[in-house]
Amino acid sequence: MSFLNLKVLSKKTSLCVILLIALGSHSLLAKDVFYKKISNKFQLKQIDSDRPIKQILEGSNHLFVLGNNYLWMLSENEALKKIDIYKKLTGKVVATGSGPKYVYLATDNELIRIHKTLLKITKYTQRSPKQKTLNLITTDKSLFWVKSNGTFQVESSTGKFSTINHQKNPKTFGSSKILSVDGWSKLIVGEQGTLSIYRPSEGRSEVFFDSNERFVDFQIAEKNLYVCLSKNIHVFDLHSLKLIKTVPVNSPSRLVKCSINSQRHGYLFANGVVEIYDLSDKSLRASKINLSKKFDHKNVDFNTQDNHISLRIGDQIKWYIID
Repeated sequence: MSFLNLKVLSKKTSLCVILLIALGSHSLLAKDVFYKKISNKFQLKQIDSDRPIKQILEGSNHLFVLGNNYLWMLSENEALKKIDIYKKLTGKVVATGSGPKYVYLATDNELIRIHKTLLKITKYTQRSPKQKTLNLITTDKSLFWVKSNGTFQVESSTGKFSTINHQKNPKTFGSSKILSVDGWSKLIVGEQGTLSIYRPSEGRSEVFFDSNERFVDFQIAEKNLYVCLSKNIHVFDLHSLKLIKTVPVNSPSRLVKCSINSQRHGYLFANGVVEIYDLSDKSLRASKINLSKKFDHKNVDFNTQDNHISLRIGDQIKWYIID
């Protein structure tokens, strides 16, 4: 799993995708935490044997890896841990979510939440014949379990489980990314190149962004919505949904992944360039990843959280901590 080799780029190579003026360009100094902690052959074999690797879900000081049969937890200071999720679940995981304290996994009839540090598992069941899980939507305060026959809420602080919507949800919820603006009352639904605001209580949606190009991703940070396209990044005010600015991606390569949060903005390009913009000191750091010629950008997870960078490219995983 040592496919990911970081090479420092010069200032000239740095690509300006950042919103502020006068950025400093610095080297990305990182130590390979994953390789250091999971270096013996037995541990590598454990993860390799659980292919296909489906997703990575990051906590502040932990990296959760969802394999075919287990959820693995990597930690900077602890040994690799394996969680047998199918002791709790009877069907295959079809949706995942990650909040501030919990990781969530759902089948069509069951939901489990796993505490990120204590690893305590709580199970919720909602069995309905022929009803499917469409999506999981996480907020700081709640998780919304979106099913074809209704929506159910788990409060983060208490674990209370309740039904909040008995109405059938749109079928597109199963193929769309959904973000919450205001609990369950106001949602942003994205599909291909279209973004809509959806109000479940009214059962109607209104398109506010439509592009001929499929977006790379869209994410919320602070009071803004960031819509990443391969050559542009559109920034909207989250509540009015008015376009604030459009920032061109000045790169010879297209943008394939973005990771936006209140601390850092991260960008992954098709040529293997990774750029991290730190909001605290307004610095831009750039590094190079060696990617396979068969690199499939649709089968990639890319996250920046706190001082960590995590990547999954197919079945290969790397986790870095920024010095």
